[in-house]
Amino acid sequence: KKSYSPISLRHEPTMDIVVKAYAPAPDGAGYGAALCGLSIGETAALRYKPGKDIKGLGGVKRLGLLAAGTGMAPLLQIARDALRRDDGLASISLLSSYQKRDDVLLGPYLTLFFQSC
Repeated sequence: KKSYSPISLRHEPTMDIVVKAYAPAPDGAGYGAALCGLSIGETAALRYKPGKDIKGLGGVKRLGLLAAGTGMAPLLQIARDALRRDDGLASISLLSSYQKRDDVLLGPYLTLFFQSC
């Protein structure tokens, strides 16, 4: 079993996830490779387990997020949710760590996302 954290918000009509495409394992295991191999219009069976809503930032002015590897996905969801609220949040800082440059899955998306804020 593999868990994927959605990057979409709960109120959005679709569920977006980030999947790293590893080469399929010799035994056929590797759901990520199967997901990345889907063509437009194909489907996959997924089970959705919703997370908890963020109730509010309680007057927080600056939000710092730390991520490593695939831990970026849930933090991106938090950042997106924090930015859509009008809670007086002044800034979001994000620090992420990866072993290899190839591990950075959301680089271009994050650059555009934070430039648009």
